[in-house]
Amino acid sequence: MKRITASSLQRYMECPASAVLPAYSHHNDGASVGTLLHEWVEGYLNGAPPVPSPEIEQWARSPYLLAALDEILEMGAPNTEVKFAGNPMAGEAQALQTLGQRDYSEAPQDWICGTADIVIRHPDSVTVIDLKTGYTDPPPANRNWQLKFLAWAASRAYGVTEASIGILRVWSGGDSAALLPLVKLHELDLDLIQDALANLQADLSEAEHAPDAYLSTGPQCRFCDSLPFCPAVKAEVSALGEEVDLSTDDGAAEAWRRLETVEAIAKRARQALERRAVFKPIPLGDGRVVAEVDKEGRESIDGAVAIPILRELGIQPPVSLSKTAIKKAAKKNYDAVMARLAKAGAIKPGRKYKKVEVVDG
Repeated sequence: MKRITASSLQRYMECPASAVLPAYSHHNDGASVGTLLHEWVEGYLNGAPPVPSPEIEQWARSPYLLAALDEILEMGAPNTEVKFAGNPMAGEAQALQTLGQRDYSEAPQDWICGTADIVIRHPDSVTVIDLKTGYTDPPPANRNWQLKFLAWAASRAYGVTEASIGILRVWSGGDSAALLPLVKLHELDLDLIQDALANLQADLSEAEHAPDAYLSTGPQCRFCDSLPFCPAVKAEVSALGEEVDLSTDDGAAEAWRRLETVEAIAKRARQALERRAVFKPIPLGDGRVVAEVDKEGRESIDGAVAIPILRELGIQPPVSLSKTAIKKAAKKNYDAVMARLAKAGAIKPGRKYKKVEVVDG
């Protein structure tokens, strides 16, 4: 069985079979915005923030993120990128000393491994904080199995009986950031986490021999690299039901329930095909291909630079610093105002991202 890592535990808790099904492998061709921000935050907490790259500059200057990081520093001396490995069935865990990023080779293959972004040790407890970026909100700390495993592993490795877990949330599409409220875990909580993880280890072992018995579809399917190979999705798509009479109440009700089911199945089928297209484009036979392509979002206006310029020009800065709002405020001077803002570096290029869509082959 492949190495079980903390970042996949949320999915494995819902669908143990996804740990043993075939899957496409990730190949990261470059540093993502999330990776760059992690590196910058690590440097800041260690007293030596690197010069931020253009992709993360607005966050590096964000008063919200800086305030959240200072709040973390007030808790104690942070350690960053701390790797843990644990065997919940045996109640054992340790902090790994390997230097390579996400290098878990020091741990036995059947142990669960994970990396905590931020760890703060206290005399009788430990605080574990995970940095999360992007548009999609992660599970809250009290239901976040990545964090719960890391808290359990850290408590066992450091010999303490209490832990606190939290999420440093950095939202995409702006400069908003916050340290979400910490969740306190007592000794009993940590014991219950160990029991649940030990049960998962047993389920994963059984799933190797009978994966169909441990399949489950749902929200966890969204980012599953095994989705194109999933027997449950294949079965759903293959069985869409028989004809019903829409003129009767019972028939209409059954049709509506079936429609909801079909829409859910279609959504998962699309997710499965999109995951496949990321790794292996799908030729449609008519000159078009379903593939992942590079895209660029809309330009944004840097308020810290733009607002003083607008005021200097006698323009009341709009509440929303969009081009449309500035055009309404600047009226006939819009082109000159935008040229001034561009020259001052207030107009930031759209964020680059990837999207699966149909393109000409």
